[in-house]
Amino acid sequence: MSDLKPSVNVKENWMVLVPLLYSAAVVLFLIIRYYGHLTEPDTNAFYGYIKNISEYGKLIPQGDYYGQGYGAPSLFTFIVTLTGLDVSLFVQTIYPILGLAMAVMAGAFYNTVLGGARLASLATFFMFLQPEYLFVLLRGNHEKVTLSMVVLAMLVLVKAPSASNRLAVYGKFMVLFYLFSYSLITANVGFASSWILAIAMSCAAGYLISWLLSHSEAQAEMKRLFYISVSSLIFVFLFVFYL
Repeated sequence: MSDLKPSVNVKENWMVLVPLLYSAAVVLFLIIRYYGHLTEPDTNAFYGYIKNISEYGKLIPQGDYYGQGYGAPSLFTFIVTLTGLDVSLFVQTIYPILGLAMAVMAGAFYNTVLGGARLASLATFFMFLQPEYLFVLLRGNHEKVTLSMVVLAMLVLVKAPSASNRLAVYGKFMVLFYLFSYSLITANVGFASSWILAIAMSCAAGYLISWLLSHSEAQAEMKRLFYISVSSLIFVFLFVFYL
């Protein structure tokens, strides 16, 4: 009897495009609706931050600058300088379009957590249905950078336990986690420190539950991830006082 090959659910694979197409439609509608002039106070503020960094050539220039971190304004300044885009065009039109990459990153994270394209697409779609998140998606401030770093760092943390027996691979995951964590810190140190503490507390709770259930393997992994997340606070200290 011939070997049976698993059928590929093409419809399920195509579902991953639904959140991306929906969010793209929302972004393009609002850009066209307001002729590319959609703005709010944070977008105006970051317009000024980019202008100041470009004018003075410093991460912390004279005049007005973003006090929570230089990561996002300096990244935007680099993109504007490299491409020659007008700053207002970038923060009001190009940056919201670039924010659609969040649909891809969130889809990858949910696919890893939920174990299927269908559930991942549904979870990502619900995320983009939230008015609060759509507001973040459309404004020209640091939030798309911070949320992207959160999703990527969480994706690394979720994947890390699968490589716990392969030290080299596990080490690469941890390097990526520290890289994303530090990028998050430079984008918004207040948000980053709260997020790191939340991750550490979650790992501590996971350790306690694993101990109560006598699950030694999960207990060891939660302990390891707790130390890794808490050690990220060293970057917060270095950034606030020295960097």
